[in-house]
Amino acid sequence: MDTTKRIQPCERQRKLAHMLEYSVSKGNTEEKRILLWLQNHFGEELFNYQKVPKSPLTNNIQEGFNQHLETRIGGIKGFESYEHANLWMNAYILKRRYTKFTECGYPFRRLNGKRPLDQTRNLTIDIPVLF
Repeated sequence: MDTTKRIQPCERQRKLAHMLEYSVSKGNTEEKRILLWLQNHFGEELFNYQKVPKSPLTNNIQEGFNQHLETRIGGIKGFESYEHANLWMNAYILKRRYTKFTECGYPFRRLNGKRPLDQTRNLTIDIPVLF
C-alpha cells in the first residue's frame, strides 16, 4: 500500500477485501483469520487514524523508539530482578518523555525543542522539572 496518500472511506472495504483475497490465494489461513478478526472487531475504527490531521501513515516513529530501547537493554545484559527491570523501564520512559526533540525532520520539524510530555499533557496541570 502506498503510504503517501490516505485511504478514502469508500476504499476501505475494497482494500480489506483485496487483502483477504490475496491471503486466500496464497493459502495463508492464519493471515485471513487475523484480517477477518480485525474487520469484525474494529471495522471503521481500523482507519480512524486517518481523520487526525498530520497523523503519520506508518509506524516508523514507534519502530524507532523500539529500536532505541532494544539497543539500550542489549547493553545492560540483564537485570538482578523483575523489580530492578521495572524501575529501569520507568526511569527510561520518564527520561524519554522529558527529553526535548532535537532532530525531527519534515513533517515533524515543528516538534524540535519541545518535550513529548508537553504535547500530550493536560495544560491545567503543572509538571515539575526533573531533568
